[in-house]
Amino acid sequence: MLQMVKEVLANLSILISSAYLLSKISKTLLPHQSPLIHKLVMGLGSGITGIILMNFSISYQDSFLIDIRLVPLVMASFSYGGVTPLIAGVMIGISRLFYGLSPPIIGICFTYCLIGLSQYFISSWVKDKKAYLRLAFIFTSSIVLVILNFLIHS
Repeated sequence: MLQMVKEVLANLSILISSAYLLSKISKTLLPHQSPLIHKLVMGLGSGITGIILMNFSISYQDSFLIDIRLVPLVMASFSYGGVTPLIAGVMIGISRLFYGLSPPIIGICFTYCLIGLSQYFISSWVKDKKAYLRLAFIFTSSIVLVILNFLIHS
């Protein structure tokens, strides 16, 4: 139990630290009109954060791994939109392939690339909506793909 608490604290520390560092690069939230180079940098930062979080998974009962690599992708889509979640999703998905080439791992790679692609289109569609609606659409579209991947491989 204590090990799980330590792993959760490590994941939260990584997430909060990266959110802080990325916020220092970007002075404002929701710069949908920001230059492409700014969105590329934010996508790279979010992707690197997701990869780091993937390496610090939380083990539950020594047989089940939990990681929160979806959180930087959702944050990138909510905060920056456009190409940012696409870059982060592709980076996280492709980095997962370095753990082997089994069907579940390929499915996870495909799922994260698909989440990034879906967020590319969804973020432009919901950018004029209220914050809670944007977050609900972004999170729902992401989690549905993860659940479908889980059901396919179960």
